[in-house]
Amino acid sequence: MNPNRPPPKLAAWLLSHLAGGYRRDALIGDLAEEYRHGRSGSWYWRQVLWALAASGRHFLSSRPPGFGFLLWWWTLLVLASFEWKWPVLIFALDPSPYLLYRRRRKQRRSQTPCVP
Repeated sequence: MNPNRPPPKLAAWLLSHLAGGYRRDALIGDLAEEYRHGRSGSWYWRQVLWALAASGRHFLSSRPPGFGFLLWWWTLLVLASFEWKWPVLIFALDPSPYLLYRRRRKQRRSQTPCVP
């Protein structure tokens, strides 16, 4: 047990800047305390990655359904732009697929009769 042993800096920074939620500060403190009591650096990193994954999942689940599709589409096109030439990146920044999705969804809602 070493009370002066700081957790890995990059992992702590990622956790403090990317994790969401009202319990983030408590999580940071608990993980740092466990790390000082003898847990390994790989354990700390694993906990940080799980916390970031849970935070990302909560972020996506609290958004409209089309947001996740738009995010995956944008990520795919940005990754493809590294392999191909730059014009693919322009299409990645184009919001038209999301706007078309919203228009189609609104039309479906207006066509569906309200049943009490």
